[in-house]
Amino acid sequence: MKIKRKTGHSAKPGRPVFVVGFSFAPSTITDLRFWFDLEYGGPLKLQSEPSHPPSSSEWIDVSHATWSAALCLALPREQAENWKKQLGWGHSMAAMIMQRQAPPSQAFDAHLFGSRLARGLTLLTEGTAYDLAAGSFLNPSDWQDRPLNSFRLADHVTVSQTDDTDPAHDCFQTHGLSKFGMDELETLSPRGLPGQHTIDRLLQIAEALLHSGRTPTVGSTIPLPRLALDVQVIAHRTIPHVRGPLSVRRIAWSSGDPER
Repeated sequence: MKIKRKTGHSAKPGRPVFVVGFSFAPSTITDLRFWFDLEYGGPLKLQSEPSHPPSSSEWIDVSHATWSAALCLALPREQAENWKKQLGWGHSMAAMIMQRQAPPSQAFDAHLFGSRLARGLTLLTEGTAYDLAAGSFLNPSDWQDRPLNSFRLADHVTVSQTDDTDPAHDCFQTHGLSKFGMDELETLSPRGLPGQHTIDRLLQIAEALLHSGRTPTVGSTIPLPRLALDVQVIAHRTIPHVRGPLSVRRIAWSSGDPER
């Protein structure tokens, strides 16, 4: 049985991953399909027949290979205005992309699919995408540097320096791991040291933990032989986020035995 498309007044079909703000006309599903097929080989399929006449405020189920998502090309005016106020951008209209629940083995590909749709809508509308989990804004120029030809964690998860009460240390925190059902990670580094090494290492650890499928618990030590590291989970806390409270686990690491 085919899944019928849902209007903007129906229950939202999935988990929101991107909001795309724009100020001119919304993209059409025909334009998006043409762009996607040209950029990624397609086909981008519709899971139901278009309504007559088509409405840009409907939720549209789309798929590519085994991946699926739902999108609304133009949210109702009130919702678009709420996003404008919440995100502080100048766009008067907004689209949204919802990610369908996928088994853990397809989580990376499913999010890559949603990101490709966000990239397409941003380029077609000359707008701005907001990654809800990572808390990052992506303009057309940012997407030019992220072709999304394959999955790279750095395209979907960022690391930034955040405020911490410890005067002797800088705090670095991931943004976006929650997309994959994992708590965000943070670590402390002695203040004054270059931060790039810590940022790179935190991303490497995050990717290794994601691929292992293990959820680190407080007090545990997780060996990562490929990185020659032992990762200790020190503490857990909750921080505010635009989508609600976000769980963060503080970690530290030490050199492990690569032969272990």
